[in-house]
Amino acid sequence: MMGERPTFQRAKRLRRDMSLPEVILWDCLRGRRLNGLRFRRQHPVGPYVRDFFHAEAGLAVEVDGAHHDLPEQMRGEPLVSSVLRTPP
Repeated sequence: MMGERPTFQRAKRLRRDMSLPEVILWDCLRGRRLNGLRFRRQHPVGPYVRDFFHAEAGLAVEVDGAHHDLPEQMRGEPLVSSVLRTPP
């Protein structure tokens, strides 16, 4: 659990500092506005923080933006698909 603490702290910070595209999408998803589905925003999954996450479906939604072009983000992106696989 100790290794996860920085990820949870980063998720909390990202909730406060969402990009404009994330804010617009969150406005559509929050409060079960999309067909009654419950999404979480800036949700920790392993060492990553997903922009939006639907736990029941195991669906992670990542909003593209300039922050994905940063070198530290580009290094981790190829690993994301293997970490996000969840059992049905």
